[in-house]
Amino acid sequence: MSLHLVFSAECNNALTWQAVGLFYSHRAVKQPGNITRLLACSKEQLRTYRGLNLGPTFVHHNMRFGHELINETDYPSYNKP
Repeated sequence: MSLHLVFSAECNNALTWQAVGLFYSHRAVKQPGNITRLLACSKEQLRTYRGLNLGPTFVHHNMRFGHELINETDYPSYNKP
């Protein structure tokens, strides 16, 4: 059975290290199927982010910052596309 593993992350050091572990484990156990990271970054973060080449990655705009309709108190998970 083959599956496509997709996980979400943001452009920060903690989630980059978790991505390193997931990509490594996926390769080490020879998991059948693909793996893709959904990476939420602002334009400013993306300019200096150094972890884009860790593995297959789809980058999208991070809705956490600068969006007038987002209230972090009520629903903080805005790093999903």
